Amino acid sequence: FYFYLPQYNLILEPKSEYFFKIKNQQYKEQYLACIKLGYNMHFLFEKDIKDFKNVLSICDYYESIKNRIYF
Repeated sequence: FYFYLPQYNLILEPKSEYFFKIKNQQYKEQYLACIKLGYNMHFLFEKDIKDFKNVLSICDYYESIKNRIYF
């Protein structure tokens, strides 16, 4: 499952770091397909979800992840 935030054209998809490493090529293809379609896409790992308690707004969170590189 995933979350879509239309005001940021952003797809957030929770992922286990373990499975992200195992299925890296599959997630890379998914990520590149979303980018090609014009969406911003970011994966939420366990540490990101735990850090939500420190986030003041979704805007602040987006600013903190928008330049993250996965592949």
